[in-house]
Amino acid sequence: MKEALYYTQSEEVENAVQCLLCPHKCIIPEGHEGFCRVRRNEKGKLYSFIYEEFTASYIEPIEKRHLYHFHPGKKILSLGTVGCNLRCKFCNQSKISRVSIDDVPTHKISADEAVILAKQFLSFGIAYDYNEPMINFEYLMEAIVKARRHNLKNVLLINGFINEKPLADILLYVDALSIGLKSFNDDFYKRVCGGNLDDVLRSIELAVKSGVHLEVNVLLIPELNDSEEEIEALVDWLYSLNPRIPLHFLRYFPAYEMVKDVTPLSTLIKARDIAKKKMRFVYVEDNKPKDTYCSFCKEILVRRDGLQVKVLDVDKNKCKKCGNEINLVI
Repeated sequence: MKEALYYTQSEEVENAVQCLLCPHKCIIPEGHEGFCRVRRNEKGKLYSFIYEEFTASYIEPIEKRHLYHFHPGKKILSLGTVGCNLRCKFCNQSKISRVSIDDVPTHKISADEAVILAKQFLSFGIAYDYNEPMINFEYLMEAIVKARRHNLKNVLLINGFINEKPLADILLYVDALSIGLKSFNDDFYKRVCGGNLDDVLRSIELAVKSGVHLEVNVLLIPELNDSEEEIEALVDWLYSLNPRIPLHFLRYFPAYEMVKDVTPLSTLIKARDIAKKKMRFVYVEDNKPKDTYCSFCKEILVRRDGLQVKVLDVDKNKCKKCGNEINLVI
């Protein structure tokens, strides 16, 4: 374990601390854990109990991280631990996100060992995924600084439910973000996820301002967040930030506490058609990788055929054929 960052002594409860990492701002009595179940008050100090503890470590194509415009076709080391600061009823990683460190087997990977693993398996960087990585903030800050020193890229797949100061601090060292926007409806966030929309939107805005490479993914759940009105509102807002942000619509499959029908492909296509009226790069998940096209002349820029990915007509972030500027990091 390691003493946590971003906490203070509680002024409301004796011997309690207040965590300042995420918007829950948990007040944690001595001997108890916060909402995420991985940060615990021990004798008046807050500790992270998942520091260097991991449940998953894989080498996978970057496209599996819902990143199509960041070093397409390359492989990346992906790490995950336990816990989460949301309670999504449709979570497909509930076996690790809804548990504490005592509930599942883990293996230790220090920051130095993560760098060694990435280099050993010829990964171009390290991605943090599977559960919510930001609750492992102490490890992240150590590992991403070391990774950058070794010319490795840092990738985070987050839910965006994080306070502004820690997010701003970590964005100084992050190369790419994939943010899961659960819905564009605050009531959905409160009822289904145990969070709120405004904090997630603020995180996306901060990521855009920072200049870090950003892609946004939205899981469409039938009759809950898939209405045309909601999708239009989401697209309008994202367009106001930057029309070149790659947008991914993902397909819902029954998971955890939520049993609904699988998202029809027609819903994904309708969402794509709505989004493409304004956004330059829109993808839908239907078990097939998608080519990347120039938004102006429609030339294929990146061809994806199964696990085979080939970058074609791209030169310094511009389409070779028409010169249109694109949002693609090679």
